[in-house]
Amino acid sequence: MRKLICAVSAAAFICGFAVLAAEKTPMPRDAKQEYGKPETIKAAKMNAAGKVLAIADNAITVERSARNTTQSMTFVLDKQVKNISVGDFVLVAYVIKNDKLIAVRVTKTGNNISAKQPLAKPAH
Repeated sequence: MRKLICAVSAAAFICGFAVLAAEKTPMPRDAKQEYGKPETIKAAKMNAAGKVLAIADNAITVERSARNTTQSMTFVLDKQVKNISVGDFVLVAYVIKNDKLIAVRVTKTGNNISAKQPLAKPAH
């Protein structure tokens, strides 16, 4: 009987210790980001189409037409674009970071796709 009481009290002591050891205080949110998977926020990609007004090694300025108004937009370039010159019509895919327009991709187009063109009527 004495062995049984000792075994039960030892088991209770071990279980109690395990419960106390398993109890954790939640880590602050900043500590989780430091050690865990970092949170990434994806910036929405936007597009602008228009005529190139100016181009440099690190920036391109495009004039676009929207709702009967013209707007000049300057984009920061990570790398120099090739085969694009002043007067070309381009499509610029960009994101906004730190209040700057960052060009992700600049593609030359054959014509002014920003201007609304009437749809061709099918021949009957």
